[in-house]
Amino acid sequence: ITFGSALSLFTLYFRRNFIILPTMINKSTVHVMAFATLLFCTQISIAQTTRHVSSTGNDNDNDCLNSTTPCGSIQHALNVAADNDIVSLASGAYAQSATLVINRPLTLEAADPTNLPILSTTADQLIRISSPNVTISGLHLQLGLTPTTGRTGIYSNSNFNELSLQNNRFESTAPRDIISFMNYEWNATAIQLEGALTSAHTVNIEGNEIMRVANTKIFGRGLYMGNGAGTNCPGGIIANNTFEGFYGLQFVRISEDL
Repeated sequence: ITFGSALSLFTLYFRRNFIILPTMINKSTVHVMAFATLLFCTQISIAQTTRHVSSTGNDNDNDCLNSTTPCGSIQHALNVAADNDIVSLASGAYAQSATLVINRPLTLEAADPTNLPILSTTADQLIRISSPNVTISGLHLQLGLTPTTGRTGIYSNSNFNELSLQNNRFESTAPRDIISFMNYEWNATAIQLEGALTSAHTVNIEGNEIMRVANTKIFGRGLYMGNGAGTNCPGGIIANNTFEGFYGLQFVRISEDL
């Protein structure tokens, strides 16, 4: 790396984090900055504990830490988890009667990415996020597209900055209306994210699939971000997804680079 490129990199990095560099800088200053930055980065570690969940597990007096005696419900594991923990779901069916609430930074993921856990609900929303730095990976969400069968898969209108949705499957199970020939449910969304006007949000949405099986309705909006009525669409990266819906993608009031 040359001095010129090093200077450019550090200038970009510090400006992005709202720190203004001096107008005059020499090589020795950059070398010190580089060494300090490297030292700082290599000494940072975030403790991560895995909480285990199985559809055949048990929540009683269980902190979900032992993989041989997993918890039985996802919400219990989310409640006992600490910041930055991993909640690992074994393969199986998880029928929910209330919205799953994630209110701390953590990862919710499949224990076996080749055999995804299947989540369904009798609530309006299957998963609701109210925390930054949440990752959801490798889940199969089955939605009936109504307020009592899961109208929305993943929803947030709170602080969801740095949300990462990776390799999830959103499946419509709503029977198609043969009489009216309606093949979509307009108010149903697989992913709906609405950022407050007063804060910036970025997301990383990659490798997801929004789909339906034969003779079922499609989502009104597959990925719906912002609504134009006081909320913004976040910025970030959306890549390598397959979205099926009346509107596969709908963005309103994009607040950051997308």
